[in-house]
Amino acid sequence: MQIPTHEPGRSPTSFGDVYETHFDAVLGFVTRRTVDRDLAADLTADVFVARGPS
Repeated sequence: MQIPTHEPGRSPTSFGDVYETHFDAVLGFVTRRTVDRDLAADLTADVFVARGPS
C-alpha cells in the first residue's frame, strides 16, 4: 500500500478514498493474524489514525 502524496499537477487523494479502498484488505489481513475480532477491529482502526507532523 502506498501513502498518497500530493505532486504538482496531480490532485491529492482524499483520506476517504484511501480508507474505502483499503479497509477490507487491512481488516482481512489483521483478522487472519489474531483470534480476537475486537482486537482486529481496534488494530485496523489504528492503521487509519491520522497523525500530525512529528
